[in-house]
Amino acid sequence: MSKQLIENSYQMGLKAFGQYHSAPYLNKEFMQTIPSLNAMDDQAFKLRIKMYKAYIKGWTEKHLESIP
Repeated sequence: MSKQLIENSYQMGLKAFGQYHSAPYLNKEFMQTIPSLNAMDDQAFKLRIKMYKAYIKGWTEKHLESIP
């Protein structure tokens, strides 16, 4: 399950380029997929960090592809 969430985050980052800036919080769809703050145990916290990193990686790769 967590691997799928991380992959989905990466894909959302790819799609976000051109629509949103690199800040994940601007993408409401992405923000709805991350674990809520109410369930903030250690595993959820680590998963959240991985999801943010995957999103930013996807956005950055797409951005770098756009540079001539």
